[in-house]
Amino acid sequence: DTVTFVWKSNQFYELVCSGILASDGLDEILNYSDDFKFDAVIYDFTFGPCLLPLLHKFKYPPLISVSAFANPPYTTDLIGGQKYPAYIPHYAVPYSTEMTFIERCFNTFLYTIDWM
Repeated sequence: DTVTFVWKSNQFYELVCSGILASDGLDEILNYSDDFKFDAVIYDFTFGPCLLPLLHKFKYPPLISVSAFANPPYTTDLIGGQKYPAYIPHYAVPYSTEMTFIERCFNTFLYTIDWM
Protein backbone atom coordinates (compact mmCIF):
# COMPACT_ATOMS: atom_id res chain seq x y z
CA ASP A 1 0.00 0.00 0.00
CA THR A 2 0.99 3.63 -0.45
CA VAL A 3 1.69 4.43 3.21
CA THR A 4 4.04 1.45 3.47
CA PHE A 5 5.76 2.52 0.26
CA VAL A 6 6.38 6.07 1.54
CA TRP A 7 7.58 4.71 4.90
CA LYS A 8 10.01 2.33 3.17
CA SER A 9 11.30 5.18 0.96
CA ASN A 10 12.03 7.27 4.05
CA GLN A 11 13.73 4.29 5.68
CA PHE A 12 15.82 3.82 2.55
CA TYR A 13 17.14 7.39 2.64
CA GLU A 14 17.81 7.17 6.36
CA LEU A 15 19.79 3.95 5.85
CA VAL A 16 21.72 5.41 2.90
CA CYS A 17 22.65 8.55 4.85
CA SER A 18 23.61 6.52 7.93
CA GLY A 19 25.87 4.33 5.79
CA ILE A 20 27.46 7.32 4.06
CA LEU A 21 28.10 9.17 7.31
CA ALA A 22 29.71 6.08 8.86
CA SER A 23 31.86 5.21 5.84
CA ASP A 24 35.64 5.30 5.59
CA GLY A 25 35.23 6.97 2.20
CA LEU A 26 33.62 10.01 3.79
CA ASP A 27 36.46 10.23 6.31
CA GLU A 28 38.94 10.13 3.44
CA ILE A 29 37.18 12.97 1.60
CA LEU A 30 36.95 15.03 4.78
CA ASN A 31 40.73 14.69 5.17
CA TYR A 32 41.34 16.36 1.78
CA SER A 33 42.70 19.86 2.21
CA ASP A 34 40.17 22.67 1.89
CA ASP A 35 42.02 24.01 -1.15
CA PHE A 36 41.80 20.70 -3.05
CA LYS A 37 40.25 21.44 -6.43
CA PHE A 38 37.64 19.32 -8.16
CA ASP A 39 36.86 20.17 -11.78
CA ALA A 40 33.36 18.75 -11.38
CA VAL A 41 31.39 16.45 -9.09
CA ILE A 42 29.28 13.65 -10.55
CA TYR A 43 26.61 12.75 -8.04
CA ASP A 44 23.91 10.07 -8.01
CA PHE A 45 21.05 12.16 -6.65
CA THR A 46 18.85 9.14 -5.97
CA PHE A 47 20.90 8.49 -2.83
CA GLY A 48 19.74 11.70 -1.20
CA PRO A 49 21.50 14.90 -0.19
CA CYS A 50 23.82 13.57 2.52
CA LEU A 51 27.05 14.35 0.65
CA LEU A 52 26.02 17.66 -0.88
CA PRO A 53 27.41 19.76 2.01
CA LEU A 54 30.86 18.70 0.76
CA LEU A 55 30.36 21.08 -2.16
CA HIS A 56 30.87 23.96 0.27
CA LYS A 57 34.15 22.48 1.53
CA PHE A 58 35.51 22.42 -2.03
CA LYS A 59 34.16 25.86 -3.01
CA TYR A 60 31.21 24.67 -5.10
CA PRO A 61 32.63 22.92 -8.15
CA PRO A 62 30.09 22.25 -10.93
CA LEU A 63 27.63 19.54 -9.88
CA ILE A 64 26.42 16.98 -12.41
CA SER A 65 23.49 15.02 -11.02
CA VAL A 66 22.82 11.63 -12.57
CA SER A 67 20.73 8.60 -11.81
CA ALA A 68 20.82 4.98 -12.84
CA PHE A 69 17.29 4.80 -11.47
CA ALA A 70 14.60 4.69 -14.15
CA ASN A 71 12.54 7.85 -13.74
CA PRO A 72 12.32 9.16 -10.18
CA PRO A 73 9.26 11.39 -9.64
CA TYR A 74 11.28 14.03 -7.80
CA THR A 75 13.51 14.68 -10.81
CA THR A 76 11.29 17.60 -11.81
CA ASP A 77 11.85 19.19 -8.39
CA LEU A 78 15.59 19.17 -9.07
CA ILE A 79 15.81 20.08 -12.74
CA GLY A 80 12.37 21.26 -13.79
CA GLY A 81 10.07 19.80 -16.39
CA GLN A 82 6.79 17.98 -16.08
CA LYS A 83 5.54 14.65 -14.86
CA TYR A 84 2.27 13.45 -16.29
CA PRO A 85 0.86 10.99 -13.75
CA ALA A 86 -2.30 10.50 -15.76
CA TYR A 87 -0.32 8.60 -18.37
CA ILE A 88 3.24 7.97 -17.12
CA PRO A 89 3.21 5.09 -14.64
CA HIS A 90 4.91 5.63 -11.28
CA TYR A 91 7.95 3.38 -10.91
CA ALA A 92 6.34 1.54 -7.97
CA VAL A 93 3.37 0.22 -9.95
CA PRO A 94 3.27 -2.51 -12.59
CA TYR A 95 1.11 -0.43 -14.95
CA SER A 96 1.81 0.26 -18.59
CA THR A 97 0.79 3.46 -20.34
CA GLU A 98 -2.49 1.66 -21.09
CA MET A 99 -3.97 2.32 -17.60
CA THR A 100 -7.63 2.11 -16.68
CA PHE A 101 -9.29 5.19 -15.20
CA ILE A 102 -8.95 3.78 -11.66
CA GLU A 103 -5.26 2.96 -12.26
CA ARG A 104 -4.70 6.51 -13.53
CA CYS A 105 -6.36 7.91 -10.40
CA PHE A 106 -4.25 5.71 -8.13
CA ASN A 107 -1.11 6.55 -10.13
CA THR A 108 -1.80 10.29 -9.73
CA PHE A 109 -2.44 9.79 -6.02
CA LEU A 110 0.85 7.88 -5.69
CA TYR A 111 2.78 10.65 -7.48
CA THR A 112 1.17 13.20 -5.14
CA ILE A 113 2.06 11.21 -2.00
CA ASP A 114 5.59 10.66 -3.29
CA TRP A 115 5.96 14.38 -3.96
CA MET A 116 4.92 15.25 -0.39
